[in-house]
Amino acid sequence: MDRITCMQVFTVVVKEKGFSAAARKLGISKVQVSNYIAQLESELGVRLLNRTTRQVSLTTTGFAYLEPCTNVLESFIHLQHSVKELHQTPQGLLKITAPSTFAEIHLIPVLSCFKEKYPEVQIDLQLNDHYVDLIEEGYDLAIRIGTPEDSSLVAKPIGKIHSYLCASPDYLKLHPAITSLNDLSNHQLIADTNYRSGKVWQFTHKDDAQRQSVEVKASLNINSAQAVRALVLNGQGISLCPDFAVKSHIETGAINQLLPQWQAPTMDISAIYPSRQHVSAKVRLFIDEFSAYYQEQTKL
Repeated sequence: MDRITCMQVFTVVVKEKGFSAAARKLGISKVQVSNYIAQLESELGVRLLNRTTRQVSLTTTGFAYLEPCTNVLESFIHLQHSVKELHQTPQGLLKITAPSTFAEIHLIPVLSCFKEKYPEVQIDLQLNDHYVDLIEEGYDLAIRIGTPEDSSLVAKPIGKIHSYLCASPDYLKLHPAITSLNDLSNHQLIADTNYRSGKVWQFTHKDDAQRQSVEVKASLNINSAQAVRALVLNGQGISLCPDFAVKSHIETGAINQLLPQWQAPTMDISAIYPSRQHVSAKVRLFIDEFSAYYQEQTKL
């Protein structure tokens, strides 16, 4: 039996002036009430109540114990309410980890909007293109690209990321034409090493579902979608790039999408957090805000 419960039962017995009345008030049996009181007296090593067949009264020690006991219980209840309010109201530190280029494009606008709505939340965003252990490093939330690796964590799907085979118009003017995936072996390739497929680019033909893999013998290997995009724009070669890094440049013609009939596998974008139980308001609301933003952006 825990001390707080014993103390609560004690105060109810005093208020209701008896074990039977206290049992009815608490919705438990008279025997349970008696056991709680006996446990409390045993732990304290004192008698708190005088018991007769007709009534229950406080001993001198019990009378002295009642007021501080009541104060402790009131403080405990206040603490519970404060913790619940802190959990249910978006406030305090929200620690997030996310991949660099993706976060710079899609997460920063969400942070601005979220801070305007919930100014009591302090955000610590760490941009990392490597795996971060949420539990060990104390993160509340991770935004991740690809299939979640740790099944003990909760993964909420946010959307999909597409990848495009890309080159700049200047590069294409100076190098042999590309009419098939086999032609890539004659070109300068730039590899974004964040892709988990490693040194193999995999494609599926959108018409007949034929599959083909390309072994990537890259002249440049970089773990940054933004850096790869810069090299592609500078005419340094061909690369497989995620849509969030190059879509706007394809739309303006600064980058050309190559062989659009061949599609690379899509990647999941997910919000990862430690547990489904007792999810704090700041985590839940940030995920909702980010999900709504990303869905709206991908409609465009």
